[in-house]
Amino acid sequence: MPDARMPFRGGLEIHHLVPRADGGTHDPSNLHLRCSACHRSTHRGTLVVDGEQVVRPDAPPPPRERTSHVGSRLDEAIVRTQARDALVGLGWKPNIARAAVEEAMSHVGREPALEDLIREALRRCPRPG
Repeated sequence: MPDARMPFRGGLEIHHLVPRADGGTHDPSNLHLRCSACHRSTHRGTLVVDGEQVVRPDAPPPPRERTSHVGSRLDEAIVRTQARDALVGLGWKPNIARAAVEEAMSHVGREPALEDLIREALRRCPRPG
């Protein structure tokens, strides 16, 4: 079994990656050593080993990886707030400033510089009447 975290509970068995019935041979490149439980699971179809990847077809999908660290989300929130405050300081109402910053965020990418976010948000603010 390529996953060394799997507990070993019993004998080892040799598994043919390409079954003999499908033309597989006893060549070492076609053989894979598995514990008894994993070998049975493979033949039942409840465990699939593809190279170094182990997949359980009926298992729920793994949890999504977090795309950002808490610190970077906090940094982003601070930059958003600073940009909004800058626009309010220039005379725009808080709701207009907030909406402009939110819209600008989708155009400046992740972890934008404050100046870039303000510049992009200003493009989205209505011209003073």
